[in-house]
Formats: sequence, C-alpha cells, structure tokens
Amino acid sequence: MVAVQLPSIPAHIPRDTLRDVCRTLGLDPGDVLELKLGVNELTATLYLTDQDGHKLRYGDGPATTVVCIPIG
Repeated sequence: MVAVQLPSIPAHIPRDTLRDVCRTLGLDPGDVLELKLGVNELTATLYLTDQDGHKLRYGDGPATTVVCIPIG
C-alpha cells in the first residue's frame, strides 16, 4: 500500500472571502447559488430575477440558470 498525503487545505472558507471571489469574477454574490471551478471554465448557477431584482420561484424552489464562463 502506498501512503499519500493531501496538499494543505483550509478548515473552512470565510463567507466574506466567497463574496469577494464572486465580486472579483464580476458576479453579484446575491445572484450566485453555486460555483464550480474547472481548469478551463467556471460554471455558475445563478438565481433568476425579475426587472425589479426580486428572485423568481420555480415550483418549490428558486428559478435558476447555469452559465459556463471560459477561462482564457
């Protein structure tokens, strides 16, 4: 059996840091449900809102859309 060691990882990420990441990426943190970072793209699940900025509902949950943003 081969022993492996994981790289250092934080115990948690502060919510303020996550908000800063969203803003750095040009996303409003309030619009973001989920982020997935890949080597070639960022996939973001975003809440859909009406013209007044109110989040829309779809069935029992929020209405969302998924966008893929290439990393170049």
